[in-house]
Amino acid sequence: MEKEGIKNKIAGAFGSYDWGDGQWMRDFVERLKKDGFGVVEDGLTIHLTPGDEEKEQCREYGKQIAEKVK
Repeated sequence: MEKEGIKNKIAGAFGSYDWGDGQWMRDFVERLKKDGFGVVEDGLTIHLTPGDEEKEQCREYGKQIAEKVK
């Protein structure tokens, strides 16, 4: 159910995990969308601690979010 005042707001969702396959992020993104948020690229999920490549993915994801909110 969309929440008043947040419809069409842009949201970025990032998280890391150690077990499973990151289903929690898919569930969280789905909740954000149901609440009316526009989620950038369905979030960004990283397994374990981000290394150099994953840190670059985070930077790029941040840039995508910034472009959407301009």
